[in-house]
Amino acid sequence: MNEAKDFYDRFATKSDTYLPSWVMETIGNDPEVDETEEESYDKFQTVRNRRSRKLSIFEQWLYGVDIRIISKRKGILLIQKQQQQQKAENDQKKRNKKWISLDEFEAINEASKSINDNSQIDYETLQWIENYNEPRTNRSLNILLNDYSIWQMSKVERQRLHDYWRTKINEKFVQELSSLEKRHEKERQVMNDIYDEANRIILLNRDVIGMTTSGAAKFQNLIKSINPKIIICEEAGEVLEAHILSALTPSTQHLILIGDHNQLRPHIATYSLSMDSSTGKNYQLDKSLFERLVNGDNAVKIEKTQLLTQRRMRKKEISDLIRYTLYPDLIDGENTATYPNVCGAQHNVYFIDHRNPEDNIGGDFAMKSHVNRFEVKMVVEMVKYFVRNGYNKPEDIAVLTPYLGQMVKIRDALAELFVVVIDGRDAQDIAELEGRDGRNNYNYTSKTSLSQPVTLRTVDNFQGEEANIVIVSLVRNYSGTGERDSIGFLKSSNRSNVLLSRAREGMYLIGNSELMAKRSKDMWAPVINILREREQVGFGMPIVCNQHPDYKNIIDKPELFAHISPDGGCRQKCNISLPCGHPCIYKCHSDDPEHTKINCNVPVGDVKLPCRHIIRNAKCWQKQAKNTFKCMVLVEKKSPYCEHYQEVYCFEPDYNIKCREICNIMLKCGHECLNECSKCQEYSRPHAITVPNIPNRPIRPIKRTKHEECRYVCDKPLRCGHIYHRCKNYCHDIKYYNRCPPCNECINNARNVKDNYY
Repeated sequence: MNEAKDFYDRFATKSDTYLPSWVMETIGNDPEVDETEEESYDKFQTVRNRRSRKLSIFEQWLYGVDIRIISKRKGILLIQKQQQQQKAENDQKKRNKKWISLDEFEAINEASKSINDNSQIDYETLQWIENYNEPRTNRSLNILLNDYSIWQMSKVERQRLHDYWRTKINEKFVQELSSLEKRHEKERQVMNDIYDEANRIILLNRDVIGMTTSGAAKFQNLIKSINPKIIICEEAGEVLEAHILSALTPSTQHLILIGDHNQLRPHIATYSLSMDSSTGKNYQLDKSLFERLVNGDNAVKIEKTQLLTQRRMRKKEISDLIRYTLYPDLIDGENTATYPNVCGAQHNVYFIDHRNPEDNIGGDFAMKSHVNRFEVKMVVEMVKYFVRNGYNKPEDIAVLTPYLGQMVKIRDALAELFVVVIDGRDAQDIAELEGRDGRNNYNYTSKTSLSQPVTLRTVDNFQGEEANIVIVSLVRNYSGTGERDSIGFLKSSNRSNVLLSRAREGMYLIGNSELMAKRSKDMWAPVINILREREQVGFGMPIVCNQHPDYKNIIDKPELFAHISPDGGCRQKCNISLPCGHPCIYKCHSDDPEHTKINCNVPVGDVKLPCRHIIRNAKCWQKQAKNTFKCMVLVEKKSPYCEHYQEVYCFEPDYNIKCREICNIMLKCGHECLNECSKCQEYSRPHAITVPNIPNRPIRPIKRTKHEECRYVCDKPLRCGHIYHRCKNYCHDIKYYNRCPPCNECINNARNVKDNYY
């Protein structure tokens, strides 16, 4: 304590025999320091924005402000000394000249006086500054603790002493903080026990408790306290083995795992530890307990039951693709045989084969994902085509792709025309791929004017979901160089199984069938063979017109959709009879087969409306809607609220007439009201009475008793002496003041204003 007090006295008194008084005064009066300059003294601190603040005497000592001040002053004196010496030499040369002008002679004298004035600085101060050398010693801490000559220490020694003091103080605070932390943890545990007891009482009175595997691990003690005997895990094939084990308790008697080991495995962050990696097969970290038990040997006898009936995929056409690869005993439900054929397509299942290579996008993005722009354009045109064929409900269309990069491109293209619905997990992954913070991007929805919903997902995030029509962009293709002739993780049978089993009525795949079959002998090769046997593989999308079955085409380029099937049908005339009996004259369209939005434009001659007006050369739809048609003929009608007549459209009812005529009621000032009649009606109507808007209801006229201010210009001559000035104000009451307000010139002239008010 005495040691710390001695040092404190040195700083408090700001005195030291080593430093002259002018240095100590400068340190005490150094008001501000730039923080960027301050931070430069400590390389471990972060440079902040430029702003100034006042430093304490201790901080100035630590940052070596005294050293900086003395070194700066020494440099200035050295420069001045050199300048004076140079000037003296120049003046001497001028004096040695044979003659000089009077002005030059006076300038030399003034310069001599200036030099003499500068030389009047205290000699001891000059001598001290010239002899000053910046301290550069590097003594040990033990020596520094016994040396109270703080201003003679080097910057390194000051920092060492400062670190010692800071560590000593921190030790005290760390001990106090540790004590408080232990106390807080103890009190928190007491609070948690109280809450857990309340939750335990609630849970004990429940028959079924639902939670995630993460919640089971977090509240493991609470679960143990209620002693659950049966644990059921749904989607067990996607749950890590460790998560299942963390949910088990000593009271567990029966564990039921429900899932599909042929679908997606648990997600892990490190690919090299997964089953899809050659290295990861040695670790099998993403192999679930469910898969181990299903594919295990006979050492442990586990009772297993397989659900064989599926009620989603179209019978045979879709279900055969996984029946002959993964589920040999799969049975189709009766409902799967009753699905209607996909509108506008020749086949319910089809593989659109192409040889357009992947895009060379480059950069880090290429290392994380893949893109095929041809497939992006094809997907967009196919979605537009199916929407025009009546698939406009949220569950109708889903677009799947295995790669996030392709998903981003499809999202941006679809967002210009449709409502694109993206899962929160995909939105988070896209944000990370693009280097953004995705915490606020969940449930991404891009809204446009068409408002047709389209679901967009990666394959991994569509497990457990389904759609009537599924369009799959496989992305991978021949690159031409042979460097990227791979199908990536599409060779995984688990991922391919999810991809092929999401559709109910129709499924359309876009990719390279030859590459898929070549790189996946066990999964994709059998699938491609099945599709080829059915003639469901080709270089284009086979479409057919629902109204004209003979009109068939194969579209192998995205831009051909607009030429061959502009409205979802064909280019022939519709010719279907409308409710009026006339044929539809538009091109074949599939988006409105009932023609509920079609107006018949066939001319039917003159049509007489209920109001007795006649529509000349009317169209058929006008005749059908004549009872509800709004007649746009201008007629003159009397307002029920006043005495005026108003020209309005024929269809407008009397009670909606808003009178635009001038009121013309005599005001108290003797002038007629120049406001609109409808405004005076509003002023005069009692607040409790409103204008009726019900037809055939009696309407009484409104007596106009309240008006706005008179809008006549006064135009009376002023008495201010300006004979050409007349009052330009609206009509005003002159009885009280017996005069008009002064003119503008009088307002600016106080004397004239006074003369005007006589």
